Amino acid sequence: MLDSVFMVVFLFVLALLSSTLGTLIGAGGGFILTPLLVLLGFSPVEAVGTGLVMVLTSSVSASFVFHRQGRLSLKHGVILGMLTLPGAFVGSWVLTMLDVQLFKVVFGLSLALISAYMIVKRRNDAADEMVYKSPSVLFQNNYRSLVIPPVAGFVAAMFGIGGGILMAPALIYLADIPTHIATATSKFIALFSSFFALSMLLSYGLLNMVLLPTIAAAGLIGGQIGAVVSKHVKARMIKTIIAAAILTVSINILVRTLL
Repeated sequence: MLDSVFMVVFLFVLALLSSTLGTLIGAGGGFILTPLLVLLGFSPVEAVGTGLVMVLTSSVSASFVFHRQGRLSLKHGVILGMLTLPGAFVGSWVLTMLDVQLFKVVFGLSLALISAYMIVKRRNDAADEMVYKSPSVLFQNNYRSLVIPPVAGFVAAMFGIGGGILMAPALIYLADIPTHIATATSKFIALFSSFFALSMLLSYGLLNMVLLPTIAAAGLIGGQIGAVVSKHVKARMIKTIIAAAILTVSINILVRTLL
């Protein structure tokens, strides 16, 4: 009895920390929680499904806070979120047609280079710390931002990672969106991809319903904490944490592929 109670509390804390950190950098947090669950003995399917529950609930929770803070345009967020779905479909299809081992190695190395670039590159940090324009103005006629979601969806489906880990830095460096708005938008977009993936797992009966309430509660609380804290963290620090997270994902992909 004590062992089971301890495990529930332990998983709650893990999901809480994962969702808080994920929200801080505009990602779902599944890249933290899912590998840890596998290490704890959960099957890969259970780990992925449990991680997606946390991503979905934290995305919903954080998006309410981001919207109140003026960091999220719901209209543009919905458009960008819907654009991830075609990429995810194509990525899933390509995954079934090709041997992607070589692609995974190349992608893992590419992520390491992206991480290094983010650490070295200083992208107008002063402007990031200024009072920014409204998200609606920033995304208006920003056609580069429309190209990013399909690519992120494709990569997420093909390589088994969350698109949020790439969405935020892509919006920052390719679409010139300020860091705090990019992370809020990226977190909102994760709502779409996680809902779609969870629906698929639920339809096949692959979700661990026993853990669902615990992980969902942790995601809701972590999303709130991460969204509130992120407003007070400097853009440069957020980008450094994103770079570290990307490097972690890179190492994870390379280890799983090569070993």
